[in-house]
Amino acid sequence: MFLSTIYIFFGTILCYVTAQYNETNQIYNFKAEKDQALVDNHEKLYSNCAEATAYSQTSGVYQIYIPQYIEHPFRVACDAKTQGGGWAIILNRMDGSVNFYRKWNTYKNGFGDLDGEFFLGLDKIYALTADYSQELLVILEDFQGKIVFERYEKFAISGEDEEYALNTLGKASGTAGDSLSYNYCQKFATFDRDNANNCAKNRSGAWWYNNCSAANLAGTYNGTDRNCIYWNDFHNVVSLKRATMMIRPRKSS
Repeated sequence: MFLSTIYIFFGTILCYVTAQYNETNQIYNFKAEKDQALVDNHEKLYSNCAEATAYSQTSGVYQIYIPQYIEHPFRVACDAKTQGGGWAIILNRMDGSVNFYRKWNTYKNGFGDLDGEFFLGLDKIYALTADYSQELLVILEDFQGKIVFERYEKFAISGEDEEYALNTLGKASGTAGDSLSYNYCQKFATFDRDNANNCAKNRSGAWWYNNCSAANLAGTYNGTDRNCIYWNDFHNVVSLKRATMMIRPRKSS
């Protein structure tokens, strides 16, 4: 009877120890698998579109990982073909399927469909340009099919504490004409945080308005008068069919 009790006692202890070991080992294995998954996932993240498309030379949506967003990678539509590729598209207008007359927080976070019309988001654009290493390409198309572009050697915006001001803009060149330098140093404006004397409301859009601006790429698609999508140096104030803005790291000289 005594020996039987001893066996039961030690058997219970052994069972408990084994269970604890298995549970601990299971937790450890789960953590190890989770850590490895994070490592594997981070291997698929890129700091910009030039890096993301360097090997594949394939346009598409990629996960971008920047120190400011270390816990929150974000998806970016990358163009690997236009003028050498490596571009991150920050604004795309093409068919009027998305309403661009939005509030401040919506522009801050971004909206739309990365496969169609969208605005990437001011926070993300700030993160991409914070090191002042980016250039900007603007591509425009009218309803007759004429395509023009304007390229800026430098482009960066400030953070939200400075109202995402257009604080860096380099020399312009291209076929569209320079309709953005007029907006240099202007704060971003939306209809609910209009930093530009009601220009966001008057133009039915959002932009770095200066005296209601020489451009309005976030205006009303196929709109009328100065509420439309326009670029003053290309057809003056005439509604455009397509407008795309994209940035990439400047190549070292």
